[in-house]
Amino acid sequence: KVINMIGLCLIALYYTRLNKNGKSFREKMLFLPADFGVPPEDEINEVADSVDAINDLSKIAVAFALEHGAEKRRAFDYGLVTEEQAGIMAEHGFADGKPHNINARLVAKNGELIIRLRDDCEPFHFTDYYDYILNSKDLKKETGFALVMKRSRDVKYTFTFGANNLIIRL
Repeated sequence: KVINMIGLCLIALYYTRLNKNGKSFREKMLFLPADFGVPPEDEINEVADSVDAINDLSKIAVAFALEHGAEKRRAFDYGLVTEEQAGIMAEHGFADGKPHNINARLVAKNGELIIRLRDDCEPFHFTDYYDYILNSKDLKKETGFALVMKRSRDVKYTFTFGANNLIIRL
């Protein structure tokens, strides 16, 4: 086992020395492709811990989309979807009375607008919520969730390491 570990370390060192591309040793050890991620100017990270902060998040999302070349309608949809989904997550997660945060990451990449929402609340169970909305008599809840689904090209949800993670692409 010791010889195998030494051998693997030597292979990793050789590989990183061979593939320099002007990156630091730490960056090379991650073995990420050169086009991974986005430049800092193409993303915004915001934390919302109240309904007021979520409303501000909507305004930030609209301005961010307009800055990155989105037409007004698409920018408005981006802000609306951000606010609606963050509001749904807050309604679900903040109900226990404990302090929580919703971390929102707004990204513009290759002409695509992406929203990543993460919170430290109880599991969201997206499909259970969808069933709840379908059986709800509250028209406002039905409209907000339907808006998120209609305006979005792709929605992915996972509960990982104690956090709800929702990625929405517009």
